[in-house]
Amino acid sequence: MGEYFRDNGMHALIIYDDLSKQAVAYRQMSLLLRRPPGREAFPGDVFYLHSRLLERAAKRSDQTGAGSLTALPVIETQAGDVSAYIPTNVISLLMDKSVWKQSSFIAELDLLLTSDYLSVASGLPLS
Repeated sequence: MGEYFRDNGMHALIIYDDLSKQAVAYRQMSLLLRRPPGREAFPGDVFYLHSRLLERAAKRSDQTGAGSLTALPVIETQAGDVSAYIPTNVISLLMDKSVWKQSSFIAELDLLLTSDYLSVASGLPLS
């Protein structure tokens, strides 16, 4: 539905609450279907599944309608442990500069990526 608004020149926000629980449900389905498990018993394509969702968020150029879709993924961590498989996957997707540039994000976001704002805001070192 958000893509409809984006494609018609409007702005939309999609909140993915919660990608961790979605990944656990996907893991359970994959194990029941006897797909080979990977790290922490998650299937190998769980990273691809999340990237397909998050890469749909984009700001369109003025020539293609000027709409935007902003994604806000939520990740549940166990005792604040962001080194688990799913949190590190989602963080790496969000911090990948090539994805930001391909998605035509505005210049302020590139500035945000080159600053220490995210690291200071979360209290965690991000590389």
